[in-house]
Amino acid sequence: MVIQGAVLSFLFANSRFDTGKLKDAVQFAWLFGAFLVSYIALAEAGKHRGPSIASWLAVEAGVGFVQYSLIGLLFGIAHRKAPLAAPQPA
Repeated sequence: MVIQGAVLSFLFANSRFDTGKLKDAVQFAWLFGAFLVSYIALAEAGKHRGPSIASWLAVEAGVGFVQYSLIGLLFGIAHRKAPLAAPQPA
C-alpha cells in the first residue's frame, strides 16, 4: 500500500490534476479508483461463488467510490497550493 500511495502521489504531482483545487484531486482519485475498483468489483465477482453478483458489484462499487473520494480529498489537502503572502510594509 505504501508503494501504491507513493506511485499515486508521484503521478498526481506530475499530472494536470495538480492544480491545488480539491475538485481536481478528487477527479484524479476517481480515475485511479475506476481502474483499481474495476478489478475488485468485476474480476473478483467472476472468481468467487456468491449468492448475488449484483449485490457484490453494488457493495464493491459503493465502497470504492467512498474510498477514492476520501483519498481524493486527502490528495487535495496534501497538494494544495499555499496562498501567496501579502507583501509586508517596510
